[in-house]
Amino acid sequence: MKTAAQDGKYPYLIDDSDEWTVRKDVRNVRVMCSGNSPAKDYINDWMTIQGNIGPEMGIGHSLGHVIDAPVMILKSCIGNRSLGWDLLPPGSEPYEHGGKTQTGYRGTPEDPEGNGKPVKGKWYAGCQYDGDIAAAKTVLENLDNYYPGAKEYEVAGFFWWQGDKDMRNAAHYERYETNLIQLIKELRKEFEAPDAKFVSASLGQTKKAQRVVTE
Repeated sequence: MKTAAQDGKYPYLIDDSDEWTVRKDVRNVRVMCSGNSPAKDYINDWMTIQGNIGPEMGIGHSLGHVIDAPVMILKSCIGNRSLGWDLLPPGSEPYEHGGKTQTGYRGTPEDPEGNGKPVKGKWYAGCQYDGDIAAAKTVLENLDNYYPGAKEYEVAGFFWWQGDKDMRNAAHYERYETNLIQLIKELRKEFEAPDAKFVSASLGQTKKAQRVVTE
Protein backbone atom coordinates (compact mmCIF):
# COMPACT_ATOMS: atom_id res chain seq x y z
CA MET A 1 0.00 0.00 0.00
CA LYS A 2 2.76 2.46 0.90
CA THR A 3 4.61 1.74 -2.33
CA ALA A 4 1.43 2.48 -4.29
CA ALA A 5 1.00 5.74 -2.38
CA GLN A 6 4.60 6.68 -3.08
CA ASP A 7 4.00 5.98 -6.77
CA GLY A 8 1.26 8.60 -6.75
CA LYS A 9 -1.76 6.32 -6.82
CA TYR A 10 -3.00 7.32 -3.36
CA PRO A 11 -1.11 10.53 -2.61
CA TYR A 12 -3.39 11.53 0.27
CA LEU A 13 -2.22 8.52 2.30
CA ILE A 14 1.36 9.73 2.88
CA ASP A 15 2.60 13.06 4.15
CA ASP A 16 5.63 15.18 3.26
CA SER A 17 7.80 13.07 5.58
CA ASP A 18 6.87 9.91 3.68
CA GLU A 19 4.84 8.67 6.67
CA TRP A 20 1.21 7.65 6.79
CA THR A 21 -1.06 10.69 6.87
CA VAL A 22 -2.81 11.23 10.21
CA ARG A 23 -6.00 13.26 9.85
CA LYS A 24 -6.84 15.15 13.05
CA ASP A 25 -10.18 16.21 11.51
CA VAL A 26 -11.44 12.67 10.82
CA ARG A 27 -12.01 10.14 13.58
CA ASN A 28 -11.91 6.43 12.70
CA VAL A 29 -14.02 4.22 14.99
CA ARG A 30 -14.61 0.52 14.41
CA VAL A 31 -16.69 -1.66 16.72
CA MET A 32 -17.66 -5.27 16.18
CA CYS A 33 -19.87 -7.90 17.74
CA SER A 34 -21.22 -11.29 16.74
CA GLY A 35 -24.99 -11.12 16.77
CA ASN A 36 -26.23 -9.20 19.79
CA SER A 37 -23.29 -10.13 22.01
CA PRO A 38 -21.38 -7.24 23.64
CA ALA A 39 -19.40 -5.22 21.12
CA LYS A 40 -15.65 -4.68 21.28
CA ASP A 41 -13.72 -1.59 20.26
CA TYR A 42 -11.19 -2.36 17.53
CA ILE A 43 -10.19 1.15 16.42
CA ASN A 44 -10.71 4.48 18.16
CA ASP A 45 -8.18 6.88 16.71
CA TRP A 46 -7.55 9.58 14.14
CA MET A 47 -7.78 8.41 10.55
CA THR A 48 -4.53 6.77 9.48
CA ILE A 49 -3.29 3.44 8.16
CA GLN A 50 -3.06 0.85 10.93
CA GLY A 51 -3.57 -2.89 10.61
CA ASN A 52 -6.22 -4.11 8.21
CA ILE A 53 -8.09 -1.39 6.34
CA GLY A 54 -11.37 -1.19 4.48
CA PRO A 55 -13.37 1.30 2.41
CA GLU A 56 -13.56 3.65 5.40
CA MET A 57 -10.05 4.86 4.57
CA GLY A 58 -11.00 6.31 1.19
CA ILE A 59 -14.38 7.46 2.47
CA GLY A 60 -12.84 9.20 5.47
CA HIS A 61 -10.25 11.09 3.45
CA SER A 62 -12.83 12.13 0.85
CA LEU A 63 -15.26 13.44 3.47
CA GLY A 64 -12.45 15.18 5.32
CA HIS A 65 -11.55 17.05 2.14
CA VAL A 66 -15.05 18.31 1.36
CA ILE A 67 -16.61 18.86 4.81
CA ASP A 68 -15.48 21.72 7.03
CA ALA A 69 -16.97 20.20 10.20
CA PRO A 70 -15.22 17.39 12.13
CA VAL A 71 -15.98 13.95 10.71
CA MET A 72 -16.31 10.57 12.39
CA ILE A 73 -16.46 7.35 10.39
CA LEU A 74 -18.28 4.84 12.59
CA LYS A 75 -17.95 1.29 11.34
CA SER A 76 -20.20 -1.21 13.09
CA CYS A 77 -20.20 -4.52 11.24
CA ILE A 78 -18.80 -8.01 10.84
CA GLY A 79 -18.24 -10.12 7.74
CA ASN A 80 -20.08 -13.20 6.45
CA ARG A 81 -23.57 -11.91 7.21
CA SER A 82 -26.63 -11.79 4.95
CA LEU A 83 -29.23 -9.06 4.71
CA GLY A 84 -31.91 -11.72 4.23
CA TRP A 85 -31.23 -13.33 7.61
CA ASP A 86 -28.57 -11.97 9.97
CA LEU A 87 -29.13 -8.30 9.14
CA LEU A 88 -32.85 -8.48 8.40
CA PRO A 89 -34.29 -5.11 9.50
CA PRO A 90 -37.39 -4.40 11.60
CA GLY A 91 -40.63 -4.37 9.65
CA SER A 92 -39.63 -7.36 7.50
CA GLU A 93 -42.52 -9.82 7.34
CA PRO A 94 -42.38 -13.59 6.70
CA TYR A 95 -42.89 -14.61 3.06
CA GLU A 96 -43.08 -17.73 0.92
CA HIS A 97 -40.30 -18.90 -1.36
CA GLY A 98 -40.01 -22.29 -3.00
CA GLY A 99 -42.78 -23.71 -0.84
CA LYS A 100 -41.06 -22.64 2.38
CA THR A 101 -41.90 -19.84 4.77
CA GLN A 102 -38.97 -17.45 5.15
CA THR A 103 -38.57 -15.76 8.50
CA GLY A 104 -39.53 -12.20 9.31
CA TYR A 105 -37.64 -9.89 11.66
CA ARG A 106 -36.88 -11.62 14.98
CA GLY A 107 -38.37 -14.85 13.72
CA THR A 108 -36.72 -18.27 13.63
CA PRO A 109 -37.13 -21.23 11.25
CA GLU A 110 -39.38 -22.82 13.88
CA ASP A 111 -41.35 -19.63 14.47
CA PRO A 112 -41.07 -17.42 11.33
CA GLU A 113 -43.39 -14.75 12.72
CA GLY A 114 -41.71 -14.39 16.10
CA ASN A 115 -43.17 -12.21 18.83
CA GLY A 116 -41.23 -9.05 18.09
CA LYS A 117 -38.67 -9.70 20.81
CA PRO A 118 -35.08 -10.99 20.59
CA VAL A 119 -34.78 -14.76 21.02
CA LYS A 120 -32.56 -15.35 24.02
CA GLY A 121 -29.75 -17.84 23.56
CA LYS A 122 -30.52 -18.39 19.88
CA TRP A 123 -29.67 -16.83 16.54
CA TYR A 124 -32.71 -15.26 14.92
CA ALA A 125 -33.52 -13.18 11.85
CA GLY A 126 -32.09 -9.72 12.43
CA CYS A 127 -29.81 -10.80 15.28
CA GLN A 128 -26.78 -9.11 13.70
CA TYR A 129 -28.83 -6.02 12.85
CA ASP A 130 -29.75 -5.66 16.53
CA GLY A 131 -26.14 -6.08 17.61
CA ASP A 132 -24.67 -3.64 15.09
CA ILE A 133 -27.27 -0.96 15.83
CA ALA A 134 -26.76 -1.30 19.60
CA ALA A 135 -22.98 -1.06 19.17
CA ALA A 136 -23.23 2.07 17.04
CA LYS A 137 -25.64 3.73 19.46
CA THR A 138 -23.30 2.99 22.37
CA VAL A 139 -20.54 4.91 20.58
CA LEU A 140 -22.82 7.88 19.93
CA GLU A 141 -24.12 7.87 23.51
CA ASN A 142 -20.52 8.09 24.73
CA LEU A 143 -19.38 10.49 22.03
CA ASP A 144 -16.59 12.18 23.99
CA ASN A 145 -14.88 8.81 24.47
CA TYR A 146 -14.65 8.38 20.70
CA TYR A 147 -14.28 11.94 19.44
CA PRO A 148 -12.45 13.94 22.13
CA GLY A 149 -14.23 17.19 22.89
CA ALA A 150 -17.33 16.44 20.81
CA LYS A 151 -20.65 17.39 22.42
CA GLU A 152 -23.16 16.73 19.64
CA TYR A 153 -23.41 14.99 16.28
CA GLU A 154 -25.46 14.62 13.14
CA VAL A 155 -25.78 11.32 11.28
CA ALA A 156 -25.28 12.59 7.74
CA GLY A 157 -25.17 9.33 5.83
CA PHE A 158 -24.78 5.57 5.70
CA PHE A 159 -22.36 3.46 3.66
CA TRP A 160 -23.43 -0.10 2.89
CA TRP A 161 -20.86 -2.52 1.46
CA GLN A 162 -22.45 -5.96 1.55
CA GLY A 163 -24.34 -8.52 -0.51
CA ASP A 164 -22.05 -11.39 -1.43
CA LYS A 165 -23.62 -13.86 1.00
CA ASP A 166 -27.18 -13.07 -0.11
CA MET A 167 -26.18 -13.88 -3.68
CA ARG A 168 -25.65 -17.50 -2.62
CA ASN A 169 -29.18 -18.06 -1.33
CA ALA A 170 -32.08 -17.96 -3.80
CA ALA A 171 -34.66 -16.56 -1.35
CA HIS A 172 -32.31 -13.87 -0.06
CA TYR A 173 -31.16 -13.01 -3.57
CA GLU A 174 -34.68 -12.45 -4.89
CA ARG A 175 -35.70 -10.47 -1.80
CA TYR A 176 -32.61 -8.29 -1.68
CA GLU A 177 -34.10 -5.10 -3.13
CA THR A 178 -37.10 -5.26 -0.79
CA ASN A 179 -34.86 -5.86 2.22
CA LEU A 180 -32.47 -3.08 1.24
CA ILE A 181 -35.27 -0.53 0.92
CA GLN A 182 -36.58 -1.56 4.35
CA LEU A 183 -33.07 -1.32 5.80
CA ILE A 184 -32.66 2.25 4.55
CA LYS A 185 -35.98 3.26 6.10
CA GLU A 186 -35.13 1.66 9.44
CA LEU A 187 -31.60 3.07 9.67
CA ARG A 188 -32.89 6.59 9.08
CA LYS A 189 -35.52 6.05 11.78
CA GLU A 190 -33.14 4.39 14.25
CA PHE A 191 -30.72 7.33 14.14
CA GLU A 192 -33.32 10.09 13.69
CA ALA A 193 -31.78 11.04 10.35
CA PRO A 194 -34.64 11.15 7.81
CA ASP A 195 -32.57 13.00 5.21
CA ALA A 196 -29.34 11.02 5.62
CA LYS A 197 -27.80 9.87 2.34
CA PHE A 198 -27.37 6.14 1.70
CA VAL A 199 -24.56 4.81 -0.48
CA SER A 200 -24.55 1.13 -1.43
CA ALA A 201 -21.66 -0.79 -2.97
CA SER A 202 -20.85 -4.44 -3.60
CA LEU A 203 -17.76 -6.56 -4.08
CA GLY A 204 -16.16 -6.45 -7.50
CA GLN A 205 -14.95 -10.02 -7.92
CA THR A 206 -18.22 -11.35 -9.40
CA LYS A 207 -18.95 -10.86 -13.08
CA LYS A 208 -21.95 -8.72 -14.01
CA ALA A 209 -25.25 -10.65 -14.07
CA GLN A 210 -23.59 -13.71 -12.53
CA ARG A 211 -25.37 -15.28 -9.59
CA VAL A 212 -24.39 -18.21 -7.45
CA VAL A 213 -27.41 -19.35 -5.45
CA THR A 214 -28.58 -22.45 -3.65
CA GLU A 215 -32.10 -23.48 -2.73
